[in-house]
Amino acid sequence: FRAVRRQITDASKNADTLAKLATIRENAEASLKFEPAKKSEIPTAEQAKFVAGYKADMKKFLELLGKVEAAVKANKNEEADKILKEVGDAQKAGHKQYKKEDKKK
Repeated sequence: FRAVRRQITDASKNADTLAKLATIRENAEASLKFEPAKKSEIPTAEQAKFVAGYKADMKKFLELLGKVEAAVKANKNEEADKILKEVGDAQKAGHKQYKKEDKKK
């Protein structure tokens, strides 16, 4: 994701950007098959709602990612950069909401 952010505005790297976006998409789609580890910290009665929220947010993330891919394919790199910022915000919000805290900190 960091590499994509660094090169998203460079149209000469669009092929590489699309390859990296494909990897991000592949991993995001794979994550839909799993449940967040943080689920165990949620009361049992609320776990199904928590997982449903996670899956809905991942689908929104994938939609935004599709918009970035479309913009890059159309050589609209500045537009792709703006959408990528939304993707980054969605990623941060999702990690904050669904990811267990790192105990190393």
